[in-house]
Amino acid sequence: MTLFYRIAAGLMILLGIAHTALTGMFYDTLTVDTLWYVGTGIGTIVLGFFNLVNAMVPPRPICGGVILSNLLFTVYFGIVIAVLGESQAWIAGVLALACLSGSVVPKKNGSAAV
Repeated sequence: MTLFYRIAAGLMILLGIAHTALTGMFYDTLTVDTLWYVGTGIGTIVLGFFNLVNAMVPPRPICGGVILSNLLFTVYFGIVIAVLGESQAWIAGVLALACLSGSVVPKKNGSAAV
């Protein structure tokens, strides 16, 4: 499960980078919508790194925060899927769900994620 979790976290980082980098294709000028779009990409990158650290480091106090962050992003992307229904929203939702499942499954050393 740890390899799956690391791959999901890495893909989440790449999705956030792509999302942020492609902002110029969708927005010509700097507007509030542009900033929200970039902010979502940056948040996705941070969530990916948060999960990568969680997957690579032995149990520690941040596990609860990682689980909560994953749960919030999973709900957020579920709403985005319901509103937009676009393929990138589905990809983000599946990755968020994968990171959530990876963060709640006990580590190989027998310790719980929480």
